[in-house]
Order: sequence, then C-alpha cells, then structure tokens
Amino acid sequence: MKILATLVTIALIGFQAAAAQSITVTTNVDRLDGMVTVKLYNSADGWAKDEPIKVAVEILPAQAAAGVRSSSRRVVFIDLPPGQYAVGIHHDLNYDLRLNTDFFGKPVEPFGISNSPNLQRGKMPTFNEASFTLANQNLQLLVPFYGQ
Repeated sequence: MKILATLVTIALIGFQAAAAQSITVTTNVDRLDGMVTVKLYNSADGWAKDEPIKVAVEILPAQAAAGVRSSSRRVVFIDLPPGQYAVGIHHDLNYDLRLNTDFFGKPVEPFGISNSPNLQRGKMPTFNEASFTLANQNLQLLVPFYGQ
C-alpha cells in the first residue's frame, strides 16, 4: 500500500510539472476600426515563414461609442508547454489581411512585436530578438504598436 501511495504521489508531481501555461497579450489600439490579429510563434522557422502555432483575430466595431478613441485589447493563449515564444500583432485597418507598406516597404498600418526590438529599415527582427521564455508560470505581455 505504501508503494502505491508513493507511485500516485510521483505521478501527481509529474502531472503538475507538465501542466500547460498561458500567455496573456495586451495591446492598446488608437483606432477602433479594422481588425487586430495576434500571432504566436514557437520557432525561428515558423517566425521566418509566418507560420504561427496560434492566431487570434478580433474585428473591431466600425462605430465606436461616443468619445471613445482608444481601447485596450487582450488575448489569452492557453495550453502552452514551457518554451521559447514570440508574438506579432497587426492592426489591419482595411480588412485585407496584409500588413500594408508604402513604396519603400515601410509599414503603413500599426504592428507590434514582443520585446519591442529596434527596427532597422528593410529588416524584420529575428525570432531571437522577439522571443521570450515561458517557464512554469503564466505570463503577461504588453506589446505596444509601432506606427500609431
């Protein structure tokens, strides 16, 4: 009986260690139209190919309440194992599902990247520059927009 109790205890400890975590991403939008897309990546390859493991999309109301000009938006990604992750956010103002750019390739719609890395003309930040570690805890991120 003592051996059974020990095995059950070991199994429970192992289960708790493997429990999934969550990442809560918060951002502030200055315009309450368009849609906000939040993408979660877990590899440099997925980041480079724009192949996120999870995506959340919120369509913002075309008509905001009187006097409301900005709003905090929040997305929670659940059931995540510990590891390296990066977040990319895009406020698509014209609903075309693309980050629109000008003639020189500079984005003309707001976007955000976890860790807020310094941007260099014509160069997307790397996964390592944007990534963070999710250990055995839930994580809260504030990701500001560039270009607002």
